[in-house]
Amino acid sequence: MMRRGGQHLSPDPIGLGGGIQPQSYVHNPLEWVDPLGLTESGCKQPNSPENSQKPEVKKPNISTKIHDGAQGKHIEGHNNYVEGKSVIDAKPQELLDNYHAGNVNTSRVINENKIKVDFGDVNGTHKDMNGTNTSTSWGLIHSRKNGAHIVPALPDTI
Repeated sequence: MMRRGGQHLSPDPIGLGGGIQPQSYVHNPLEWVDPLGLTESGCKQPNSPENSQKPEVKKPNISTKIHDGAQGKHIEGHNNYVEGKSVIDAKPQELLDNYHAGNVNTSRVINENKIKVDFGDVNGTHKDMNGTNTSTSWGLIHSRKNGAHIVPALPDTI
């Protein structure tokens, strides 16, 4: 290949045959790349409309009602309370209502049934595996068909 002109020096350098002029200009190797050979008919330019489609993100399917049994694992004094779990101090249904009303600082979808939310005000205590307690305004909302429950969580780190 000629470095200056970007043309092959010999006709048909890789044995594919060609038209009238089998030598051709080489495309920009930094943009036209298919190292695994996965494209059907060559590589597409990175800025082409075919490459601009973003993957479909499913909207979270979060219940509007708290599931008392699941939520009870995180409320001290509840008959379902599990020692060592993060403890929620705020009223879970009010937090869930605030999420649905859009009255939260930020949220991040983890999957279709789980989101991480900053409710703005301290709502509970996150307990890690070492038993360290940390007051937090963040929570994970886990949702199922029979209701949701909120678990105090540590904030997202950037």
